[in-house]
Amino acid sequence: MKNSYIRDLLVYYYGPTCWLGGQVTEDNYLTLHHIKPVRDGGRTTLENGALLSRQKHIEFNMLERAYPEYAEEINNYFLEYRGQYPQEVYERIQELMSLVPELKDKSQKQHKKSDYQKRLTKKSH
Repeated sequence: MKNSYIRDLLVYYYGPTCWLGGQVTEDNYLTLHHIKPVRDGGRTTLENGALLSRQKHIEFNMLERAYPEYAEEINNYFLEYRGQYPQEVYERIQELMSLVPELKDKSQKQHKKSDYQKRLTKKSH
């Protein structure tokens, strides 16, 4: 099935909200997150889908690359609660997602270093 169809079904059943608490706007629209990634055999189904704003989806992917065990924990919350969390679960999700800003800083520093290395390589040729 198409991502947009499943995303629209999730919105119909659970409302137009980001399951990670992101604000949904025209520029930060809802996306379909595959709880079990397609690369790992996950299918585009209602049961395997979660609603994430575009920005929160990017942030979740960063968390998943750096801390796969934390992403798995959040994905399990998606499966169990479908975006309707008890307060303690919501707080745990926010705690895990609070790691993302340091990942962004680290990524930006690596990009700057990489750009610097590219300029050095060009100058030496």
